[in-house]
Amino acid sequence: MSTFQKEWYHRVKEEKREQWRTSSKLSRIRAKCRVLEHYGGECNCCGEERIEFLTIDHIEGGGNSHRKEIFGNQNQSGSRFYRWIIKQGYPNDYQVLCWNCNTAKHYYNMCPHKRLMKVGE
Repeated sequence: MSTFQKEWYHRVKEEKREQWRTSSKLSRIRAKCRVLEHYGGECNCCGEERIEFLTIDHIEGGGNSHRKEIFGNQNQSGSRFYRWIIKQGYPNDYQVLCWNCNTAKHYYNMCPHKRLMKVGE
């Protein structure tokens, strides 16, 4: 193989790799959008609608153990989990929460939005 052919091969290979990355990223975003839209498209607690902040929450808790059960690793989340939800036909065990509400629910068993609503009622 000539030097020109090697250079061409590596350039094309990099271009294809970049196209694949872009295509793969779009596929992940589409899966997330489908799942979030199915479950309401906004945070079930505070109403946040920006996709960058939204995530799927296990309503009854136990997300770590559930992901470990289905994927063998509790840290498997994101696009793999979104695709799993789609394949399962969108089970009723999930809701959309923003990262803040989801984290507060995990660490404090209640989002501050819910606590403030109870105090102010």
